[in-house]
Amino acid sequence: MTVPPEREASAAPAQEAGDGPLVHFSRPWRWVVAGACVAVAVLRIFWDAPVDALSLGLLGAAVLLVFFRIHRIEVGGITASVERRLVKAGRQVESAEVSAESVKPPPAPVVVQPGTGTLEVEGHAPEVVVEAQEAGGRPSQGYGGIVHREPFDLMPPTNPTERLFWSSEKIRIELMVLAGNSGRLPRRAGWHEYGVEELARHLGAKGVIPPALVEVTSVVRDARTEVARGTLRGSALTTADTLALDLLQKLRAVKRQYVRVRDPDVMLYRDQSLSTIYQETGSVMLVTLDERGRVLHTSVFPRLMQYIKGRFVSWEWNMERVFDDEAWYRDPASGQAKLAFSEAATFVGREYPEQWGLEYNLPRWDAGLD
Repeated sequence: MTVPPEREASAAPAQEAGDGPLVHFSRPWRWVVAGACVAVAVLRIFWDAPVDALSLGLLGAAVLLVFFRIHRIEVGGITASVERRLVKAGRQVESAEVSAESVKPPPAPVVVQPGTGTLEVEGHAPEVVVEAQEAGGRPSQGYGGIVHREPFDLMPPTNPTERLFWSSEKIRIELMVLAGNSGRLPRRAGWHEYGVEELARHLGAKGVIPPALVEVTSVVRDARTEVARGTLRGSALTTADTLALDLLQKLRAVKRQYVRVRDPDVMLYRDQSLSTIYQETGSVMLVTLDERGRVLHTSVFPRLMQYIKGRFVSWEWNMERVFDDEAWYRDPASGQAKLAFSEAATFVGREYPEQWGLEYNLPRWDAGLD
């Protein structure tokens, strides 16, 4: 989706004719000017001046500057210039180029004990590399008796206001998935606690998304706020709606890998003969998938949480719960003993909500589970 040419043309004449704003208000200047208006009004009242139209006008101007998105004063009065800002953001989305490299989880931390009694983190993890498996058909029944349910909100609403709110939430979800898949969540919090701007700035700083998209997320957030207040209507609402959908499409174009639970409770053994059970911890088998649903890696790690087979998870670790002795497991495909880990931290990735429908990003919804 792109910004309609007629909208771009409508914004161009004012810029080309040189009749730009008399005063441009950034956020700090809005507060400065608003404070000055309040100070003058209070001084007038303090000096026994009547509460006249001038005093009320100064107070009203302060309220407008603080509580409304007024960015500039132009010839002919005060205007929010929201639509111009939206059109500019639309151009930024259109010109932004996402990396051709896939966003993938970093190597899992490996904990070693070099003899000093201290634990250190190495740069790679023991993992079983398997041959890539191509995706196939789509059955309707999940594994282990789990019924696969389609997400209820895959398609955008038809109403522009509802679609803007829908797109805003989808943008937030895309940012959470990009951060979670790549082990770059800014902090450990509930999924509902992450903000769009916080996630975008963090991913922009890490080079996951282009800087231009970081700025656009703020524009979409502001537009959503104005719609909620009832101050954004008509063509500006349509432009904001288009911008949000374009940004969502651009974020979905960022290539990424997924981490999925293949076996939530792998039996571990102390030796390669698989004769003595490893009782210190439970473990989870994870598969790393590319966008075509191919299995890139299969890994077994200590776990602290309970998982459900087939769920997608974030890439997170507990570095205070570590293991430095060998653990083996029986490979489900070959039946042979394989090393799960010899030094490892505990995997504490969190399951993404089922309603996000991440499996529908893959050619086969059960990719990696067989």
